[in-house]
Amino acid sequence: MMNRPIFPAAGRNRGRSPLALTALVLLLSSTVAACEQGQTEKWARDSIAAAKGFIEQAQTHHGEECRAACQLASVQDPAKCARICNAINRAVHAQNLAIDALNLYCAGPGWAEGGACSAQPALEPRVREAIRELNRILADAKGALQ
Repeated sequence: MMNRPIFPAAGRNRGRSPLALTALVLLLSSTVAACEQGQTEKWARDSIAAAKGFIEQAQTHHGEECRAACQLASVQDPAKCARICNAINRAVHAQNLAIDALNLYCAGPGWAEGGACSAQPALEPRVREAIRELNRILADAKGALQ
């Protein structure tokens, strides 16, 4: 299931969540583990799953803050709105692009129904680039949310 850039109602919590930090560590470690040939699907799935955890945590902890800042952006703090909301939205969009890239890479009989990946070797560089970009955007989002 893809994340959406619509933020659920949540209380304000400015503390750093151990779950979000753990998700980021898993995401970055999955990047290193993907160097082996034939591990593209696993690496991409792990990275996308870690991104999902990070994004959901960011939405939970910053969604209400983002909504409030953006509603008052014209009067109070447009920079805060842009920094928080844009960081989360960019992460959501990068994750969705990575999912699309993986789906194209693995497309084949039964993939959409949960079957095995029918790897398209010509698309592997695109999957790797989508995941690298996802990792970069998540690192930027982590910095913006601190």
